[in-house]
Amino acid sequence: MGTAQKAAAIMIVIASAWASAIVAGPAWAGKPAPAPAPPPGPEAALEFLRGQIGPVGFIDSYVEDKTDDSYTYDNALAVAAFVVGKDLASAARILDAFRLVGPEPGGGFVHRYHASDGRPDGRLYAGANAYLLHAINLYFQVSGDPTYTHLAEGIAEFLLSLQDSGDGGIFGYPGAVWKSTENNLGVV
Repeated sequence: MGTAQKAAAIMIVIASAWASAIVAGPAWAGKPAPAPAPPPGPEAALEFLRGQIGPVGFIDSYVEDKTDDSYTYDNALAVAAFVVGKDLASAARILDAFRLVGPEPGGGFVHRYHASDGRPDGRLYAGANAYLLHAINLYFQVSGDPTYTHLAEGIAEFLLSLQDSGDGGIFGYPGAVWKSTENNLGVV
């Protein structure tokens, strides 16, 4: 049997299966169709994030890889998600990790830590610190808990140290000669 004949035979089998299914109707014919499962909601996403919080309090940013990289930006977004989801305890657990490791000299936090032990493994970037500052401010606004305001003040001072005296923009990191729109939008 040639290639064209094999292809034709396969098409006939597929067409026959389709025709049988159409004539027979759905497998639940005569019975009410099963109700579709509701999609997972925000609580499922928050539960997933809770499961990513490591022993120090940082989240493991990438589940599938073998690293325990925890990005400051991801932690900031997780804090915001927990605050909006009314789980202030989980938000505080992440913020406690930043309080535990403490800021770098000059007030900012590096962009990456190890989720397992809190070791810093990154650079001081404006963007990650801007989002962390927003997360701390959101936490304070909703909870009224001033525990992390000293961290917010240090981050704000760090970001101001990156400000260009000429045009007011924020440089990407200490010593950088570039400014990005994203980082500057994050700061405001």
